[in-house]
Amino acid sequence: MNTEYVCHCCYFRIYWDLDIQTNAIELQRAQLTTKLRQHYQELCYQREGIEPPRESFNRWLLERKVLDKGPDHLLPSDCDPIISRSMFREVMNDIPIRLSRIKYKEEARKLLFKYAEAAKKMIDSRNATPDSRKVVKWNAEDTMNWLRRDHSASKEDYMDRLEHLRKQCGPHVTAVAKDSVEGICTKIYHISVEYVQRIRQAHQTLLKDCNFMEAAEVQDRLVYCYPVRLALPSPNQPRVELHFENDISCQGRDGQGQPRLLRQAGALIPIQLHR
Repeated sequence: MNTEYVCHCCYFRIYWDLDIQTNAIELQRAQLTTKLRQHYQELCYQREGIEPPRESFNRWLLERKVLDKGPDHLLPSDCDPIISRSMFREVMNDIPIRLSRIKYKEEARKLLFKYAEAAKKMIDSRNATPDSRKVVKWNAEDTMNWLRRDHSASKEDYMDRLEHLRKQCGPHVTAVAKDSVEGICTKIYHISVEYVQRIRQAHQTLLKDCNFMEAAEVQDRLVYCYPVRLALPSPNQPRVELHFENDISCQGRDGQGQPRLLRQAGALIPIQLHR
């Protein structure tokens, strides 16, 4: 299978032999990870009307793997707690709108107006307490009236006003969005658990086809120090017939007797290690 990758600065082609079953499992893991990333983007947009914070999905993977006790080496499936603090915090910071760096006065003015408008709209559409609704709406309307009156304010004045508005409205906005954001984190985790089960099943099927039995659970006990050994043996890999012609490495010959350039020299398999 020819897989092409294009980036801004280069173009290259990778030859990935899917006849090797372990390669097919790695491809399945990559596809499911991409699909999980798309689910995260859709949930953020559908529930909160925002794009997911930049690189937050990658940081979620790293944070989860610190706690994860599941069998997969990439996707989490056994974490406690299931709600990621990193993902929750990053999504919440972009509610009701994402704040960007400001260079000019007009940008600061527009950002302040957008935040006030978004906070007011959000508190009206959510199940907020009367006190929270009153505080947010009063501060948002007061900010909008100030923007209409004062056209001589500096960039620093707008940013100070924005910081004041965030302090006044932030706790109330967080309170009404908490359940929704926690739902995003929980949903992504449960989808990840489902994907890990699929990958695990494919891996076990491969081992069974190769007449390998899964290693038994290792008991915790004091023993002499042994070298690290593989918990799961590797299935038999296809034989690679390699020979050299001048300075070119070749793998077998094609139907016309011409040497084929070496494209694939083995495969990788996810393994677990224990002592």
